[in-house]
Amino acid sequence: MADHDPAATRQKRPGFFLVGAPKCGTTAMHEYLGAHPEVFMPRRKEPHHFGSDIRSPRFVNDRDAYLALFDGVTTERAVGEASVFYLFSQTAAAEIAAFEPRARILMMLRDPVELLRSLHTHNVANGIEDITDMGVALDAGIDRFRGRVVGRPAIPEFLDYLGIGHLADQVARFQAAFSPEQIHYVIYDDFAQDPAGAYEGILRFLGVDPTFRPSFERVNAARRSRSPLLARWLHAPPIGLQRVVRAAVPGRVRHRLWHQGVRRAISRANTQQAPSPPMSPQVRERLRREYASDVRRLAELIGRPDIVRRWGYEEVPLEAAATGRTRAASAADRPGQPIVGG
Repeated sequence: MADHDPAATRQKRPGFFLVGAPKCGTTAMHEYLGAHPEVFMPRRKEPHHFGSDIRSPRFVNDRDAYLALFDGVTTERAVGEASVFYLFSQTAAAEIAAFEPRARILMMLRDPVELLRSLHTHNVANGIEDITDMGVALDAGIDRFRGRVVGRPAIPEFLDYLGIGHLADQVARFQAAFSPEQIHYVIYDDFAQDPAGAYEGILRFLGVDPTFRPSFERVNAARRSRSPLLARWLHAPPIGLQRVVRAAVPGRVRHRLWHQGVRRAISRANTQQAPSPPMSPQVRERLRREYASDVRRLAELIGRPDIVRRWGYEEVPLEAAATGRTRAASAADRPGQPIVGG
């Protein structure tokens, strides 16, 4: 029997993680990294294997199934994956560190106001969110789904808008789990203005050929649904149907046939490219006050004091800013605020 080669086994495991945040260019970066001949990215983006506080049958929860995503690794020098809600999860950082203490962490960050505007538009277009008024959706949070079976999205945490926007605590969790040399930050504005420069910085961080350039085609542009009802059904089919299919069809086959096949094809046919709707001045001002303190703290944590000015928070009074949170406030803590159905 041939000697076992630990390095060959280790090569089949991810060594870097693109952990978020959502709507910060992560889908494009996943595609650009996957095009590099020395980088392996599984075809499936967002397996969300880590983060035991946010679970869904749609995630790759089984460890063997997760590692199987990397069976195609051959000679690539950098092996990774992208799951944008690792950053939001309160447990993913520690779980990734336990899995791979030497992991390299990529974070793509954005002005939380613009992040939430884009995320809400995305959720509405994809049938994840049925409250089209962003101001109402902010307050509805995930408590509107408490105790529900019908009308409950697969992953309610993805609609915790206010919590998702508080980036400082999320970054701090990864900084507590990994050394500064293991974390690389990309600001969305820099990536949008100079994708080649941001890409080269990541390649150097990963230790692969920094001269390679993909086509930098636009990926994941803003869209809207032709039929919101169909989009909602595709995202959350009837519970009974889901149970029957899960019992009858193995997870990997189900994902390939439904999520990557039928569902994706119908979803694409049901959407069309469209600009994100404007945010009302009232909602924008509310969110700027919500995140003013958090953005200042984030700037200190990542060593980018310039983002306070670039994102327009210099003039927002700190005394009006929220103190930060990691989950949206309970509806019970908002007197007079109705829980709007989803």
